[in-house]
Amino acid sequence: MAKTCPSCAHDLSTNDDAKYCSNCGQRLDIPRFSVRSIVDEFFSAFLNIEKGLMSTTIKLTTSPGEVVKGYLAGKTRKFYHPFRYALVMVTLHTILTVSTGVYDDQVHRMTDDPSSWNAVAAEGMTEDQLERNREFQEEIKGYLSLFTLIGIPIGAIGLWFLFRDKKLYFGEHLVSASYYIGHASLLSVPFTIIAIFVQYNPMWNLISSALIYIGYGTVMLKWAYDVKWVRALASSIALLIISALALTILSMVVGVGYALVVGVSPQG
Repeated sequence: MAKTCPSCAHDLSTNDDAKYCSNCGQRLDIPRFSVRSIVDEFFSAFLNIEKGLMSTTIKLTTSPGEVVKGYLAGKTRKFYHPFRYALVMVTLHTILTVSTGVYDDQVHRMTDDPSSWNAVAAEGMTEDQLERNREFQEEIKGYLSLFTLIGIPIGAIGLWFLFRDKKLYFGEHLVSASYYIGHASLLSVPFTIIAIFVQYNPMWNLISSALIYIGYGTVMLKWAYDVKWVRALASSIALLIISALALTILSMVVGVGYALVVGVSPQG
């Protein structure tokens, strides 16, 4: 009987000693599944992922420029994939924010604060409009991570504009933006944890997030793009403003779309 690959049925009779399928790469010397083999495989996969993720996280904290320049130089095996890193960290932060009730608490506090934008926008609304507005806020909650991840291409556009003299491709700026947004999301986690136990003004949350993005962005841009501290700081601030404006416009577009679907504007 001819030896065939269990995955793609490729004929392997010409090479009985092969350990991997030459057609699809399937491992051929697979032992029978036991509890021990399953547990060993699980921890092996977990530790391999953990090793790459943890080493990249540490390097992004201590030497972000080394990670960005190293990955762009082709050291893709040494560092965790930038887009995957952003997805993991943004998802982690979003799950923590939503599942602990921090998001709902912050939204309610902003609505209850007479000086907040939410409260000002709610003035003059009918009860039905207020209900639609609450429904809109609830819908947005399910897409928080998506809104943050959309900041990656927006940030890349900003980096391309701010560092045109570096002659980098847009894709290379995407790598920088992915590591930047992913790690800034991770650095925001401690403030979310504090918010679980200490109820404070949502404005402080916005200020702390802005300081994280500006501070970490300054360090990353300084070493990743080899610029002076003044330019790195100015670029970090500009990048935050560009991203905030773009996401605000996007939120307004989504709000208008929601209003058209439900037939009542969430902002009256």
